[in-house]
Amino acid sequence: MLCKHPHIQEKIAKEVREATNLKDNSSIDELAASLTEEALDKMQYLVAALTETTRLYPAVPMNAKICFSDDTWPDGFSVKKGDMVGYNAYSMGRMKHLWGDDDEEFRPERWLNENGHFQQESSFKFKAFGRGSKDLSREGLCL
Repeated sequence: MLCKHPHIQEKIAKEVREATNLKDNSSIDELAASLTEEALDKMQYLVAALTETTRLYPAVPMNAKICFSDDTWPDGFSVKKGDMVGYNAYSMGRMKHLWGDDDEEFRPERWLNENGHFQQESSFKFKAFGRGSKDLSREGLCL
């Protein structure tokens, strides 16, 4: 995504340089040594850009589980043992009612609050890795 958006790439590079106190001609070893937890905590725009990339191109674009028992979800929807329940994270990342009219636009700023700090979305809205606090397999509802 960064090669398609050089202004974002430069913004990330600047943030990394500032967070690590490195110069443009620093070696990879110097960069690796400077990536402390404190430095990483300062890289809020980098986290936003990585998250925005996974919103548009999730690592697990589609996922399905098989229910191992009958259950009724909080919204009243019933599932039976053996039912397959799935979701499409790729499509969810492009839903206008979730992300707005710019749903297909690569815009890391959508993940930053008014102070420029990363703001995580609900796991119901953003499931790029097929996990979260309400992942069906973690809740013991499906295999």
